[in-house]
Amino acid sequence: TGTISYIELHRLETGAGTIMPEDQWIVFFLTDTEFQIEGERTGVLRSASDGTPLRGTVGQPFSYSPYGLRLQLTHGENPFAPGDRFRFETRPVGTIRATTDRLGPITLVYSDDTVPPDIQLTIGNQQHFVSGDATDPEPLIGATLTDPSGLDYLTRPLLLELGRVSGEYERIAPEAYQLTHHPGSNQLVLTYPSPELEPREYELRLTASDVHGNTDTKRITFRVHDNLQMLSFLNYPNPFPRKTTLTCELTAPADSLIVKIYTLSGRMIRELSISATPGFLMVEWDGRDADGVEVANGVYYAKLQIKREGEKDITEILKMMKLR
Repeated sequence: TGTISYIELHRLETGAGTIMPEDQWIVFFLTDTEFQIEGERTGVLRSASDGTPLRGTVGQPFSYSPYGLRLQLTHGENPFAPGDRFRFETRPVGTIRATTDRLGPITLVYSDDTVPPDIQLTIGNQQHFVSGDATDPEPLIGATLTDPSGLDYLTRPLLLELGRVSGEYERIAPEAYQLTHHPGSNQLVLTYPSPELEPREYELRLTASDVHGNTDTKRITFRVHDNLQMLSFLNYPNPFPRKTTLTCELTAPADSLIVKIYTLSGRMIRELSISATPGFLMVEWDGRDADGVEVANGVYYAKLQIKREGEKDITEILKMMKLR
């Protein structure tokens, strides 16, 4: 899992083509760092002076002047081993005319890769965030971008935009977010700590390209509320055999979220709590009381209480049945 790069072919003096023959080539590793190159029709590339096979070294440029060939191999995540092989082909594929403002060597790469990068967007620190959920006014926006061929965020910068749904969008300046790319990895992580947003529904979209120019745009929506509300207090499954998951949605952050489990007679047997972040929340009850004893079949009540300083507490009661 390495990379072959910097292929340069010198043109003929007439300007019509190169002196490199059309062939199928194999880069064969003799050791973990040394290799030789052999063409299917051309044979092994040999020294012009004594006819011995030429050897290249990983991480150093390899040149073969009779064909005007120059390339370099680099390690991937794992080192090469004797017997490993690279394959490449030399053939005419067309004529390209272009202008550039960049000085220095230019490499043109031919590829049949047509798959754009995979883009995963996240809002806040919510593990189960779904597009359209509520979040706090200053959400931490994140994205994970992956592409087997590699991501191009230098010549084709990422385009991160935030705006109203089906409305105007504002581009987020690259200086406002952080990009993390580990050497040897095909993954890029974006982190953007958003400033405080006004209450409304927003859409975030991110456009990215891979090294072959395949581009894609991913979108996600979220809502910011100015007041605290609790939506859809439910549990599933219900009835439940051993355990059940209680869910709700908060429109804004709260100080605490506590669930108390009661028997039909009103005796509290268990208390559960999670962080009261905005969005879709889940808390699991394993069907046991505070002493760890599994409760008997029957009807139980879950009392949800949400507290936020300066506001009236939100309380909701849910009826559940254990049946096994």
